[in-house]
Amino acid sequence: MVFLPSFTDSKELYHQEFDSDTVMPWHECPLLQMDGSTSWTATSTDGGAGMLSGGHSFVSRVIIHDGHYKFRGIPQPSPSSQHVVTFAVKKLKTQDEAGFNKEVAMLRNLGGKKAHTVRLLATFRHGGVYSLLFPWAECDLLAYWHRDLGPAGMSDGLIMWVVNQCHGLMTALEWIHNPGRDVLGPKGDMYGRHGDIKPENILWYKEKGDGPHPLASGQLVFSDFGLSSLNHKDTRSGIYNTGILCTTTYAPPESILENYKISQAIDIWALGCVFLEFATWIVDGPGSVDQFMLKRMAPHLRSPTKRDVFWELQEIKSPGSTPENTAPQYVAVVKPQVVEWIESLNNSPRATNFIRDFLQIIQQHMLVIAVGDEPRNRARATPLKSKFDNLKRNCDRDWSYYMAKANHAIENPRPVVLQPEVVPRHLSIAVLEAINRGSVAIPQFRG
Repeated sequence: MVFLPSFTDSKELYHQEFDSDTVMPWHECPLLQMDGSTSWTATSTDGGAGMLSGGHSFVSRVIIHDGHYKFRGIPQPSPSSQHVVTFAVKKLKTQDEAGFNKEVAMLRNLGGKKAHTVRLLATFRHGGVYSLLFPWAECDLLAYWHRDLGPAGMSDGLIMWVVNQCHGLMTALEWIHNPGRDVLGPKGDMYGRHGDIKPENILWYKEKGDGPHPLASGQLVFSDFGLSSLNHKDTRSGIYNTGILCTTTYAPPESILENYKISQAIDIWALGCVFLEFATWIVDGPGSVDQFMLKRMAPHLRSPTKRDVFWELQEIKSPGSTPENTAPQYVAVVKPQVVEWIESLNNSPRATNFIRDFLQIIQQHMLVIAVGDEPRNRARATPLKSKFDNLKRNCDRDWSYYMAKANHAIENPRPVVLQPEVVPRHLSIAVLEAINRGSVAIPQFRG
């Protein structure tokens, strides 16, 4: 009751073990609804109303007594200051030591070392429960998109901030994919993968003080490295898929292939989906991301259950073929609804040259269907970052590039749909079973 723990990011106290009787030096803050975010839901289980629940963990917002923490770059408030520093305690729902150690290792290797990656402050086990300590974020990206833009609307300061954040996220992903000796020093090059990019896993750390716009401050960071991985060069794309674990909405179309080798390309696809939603928000404002989600909703793999994924399976009908004399062949394509949505954004009266170039990168280099066994035609992180360097450079040079409306409509933009054949024996067993028992017709491929 007297000797309360202290927390620091020094190597000596990075991880600590406490028995269940230890009193922690903090109190939990009440949580407000996350402005429409589906990443966390308020719960009264295992911690009361001051805790949020996700798929694998509970998260609570706490104020640590200022005598019981010391972290680099996080000042302790003075007695006269009204500024309150809050932290996030993430408690894992399972006692899986291996899973905990894997996530901690990834966070230590990849998190916080570069901008736009979440910083792990400390870890501990309290009464058998594994926990991680982070700075508290204002909200995640999905909740950010639902915030009121205020009277300033989509101002030039806000759009320029978005440009910088998208460039920063792409820069961070390029480093995650190629951290090399920054991670292991002279031991050799390493290649990473996030594995679960989605708006709920991108956090907004808002800066205090006035800025050009209430939403144009702080930094967006990648979080939740629980599905991340580090591999050597010869194995970075050599891990076979037994059912990709990343969130279904942002999973790439190759996730339906049997024995597909998981690669860094799944991050490029997922970030392309997120960036397309970001472009939607820039053009049409709050509420438009939900409209885009509803536009994508359709039966998936012959299941009557509708999903909002960005691709669909289509059946190739050969001339003269019948079910008796030929096995069906399938092709994965970007959903026609997504192609139409990109076209509508391109031709919106609010589209700027920046928006059109942003969409072109997404369309032609990120949301690209895999051909053959490897999605080699989808851009890799390093050349993709160069394209975002050019985007940012154009915005820095010319205000009109990202604010002035484009002066002509785009007719018949280059389609995203490529035409790889995926024959039944290449599909995973689970997908084949879903197709066979489904009651909804699969669209016919007309490419």
